[in-house]
Amino acid sequence: MKKLLIICSLTVAVMGAVVFNAEAIPINGAISFSGTPVQDNLDLSLATAFTDFTNVVVSTTGGTESYGPALEGQAVTFSPFEFRPDTAPILPLWTFDFEEKTYSFDVTDYEIIFSSFNTLVIEGEGIVHITGFDDTPGAWYFTANGTQNTSSFSVSTDTDMAPVPEPATIMLLGMGLLGTGIVARRKIRK
Repeated sequence: MKKLLIICSLTVAVMGAVVFNAEAIPINGAISFSGTPVQDNLDLSLATAFTDFTNVVVSTTGGTESYGPALEGQAVTFSPFEFRPDTAPILPLWTFDFEEKTYSFDVTDYEIIFSSFNTLVIEGEGIVHITGFDDTPGAWYFTANGTQNTSSFSVSTDTDMAPVPEPATIMLLGMGLLGTGIVARRKIRK
């Protein structure tokens, strides 16, 4: 019986260590960028694509929470994309490296919210990636101002996301099975 108790105790300890180390680390917060776009038509209500982006940097507001380390002025690679028609997915929409971490965002879908001669607003969803964190669903917002040939755009993630509950569920299941096994063994011995 002592041998069974020791084996069960070790099993629970190992499961606990594995389960608690496996908890998800979601990405929270927001980050903004600014830069200069090149579109295929100066009239943004007729434009169909951004063919290039130059001078794209993390904006003066920097990043919050998971994006906190990203400094204002950090260079960002922003991918050209066609928005009429929708060309999602865009893999990645933007990416940059900072302090041995890669930050990026993959667009899964989007829609044009507003379009006029000198303004274009696009909103959508996608997946945020940061080295050391779990891929997390997020939203992106893009605003272009064609009058001054400048643009600003940002991406943010859902900060209300809770850690994935799988580790606790697995541990409870394991402990339940372990308890059932102990009770069954005791009944068999009697």
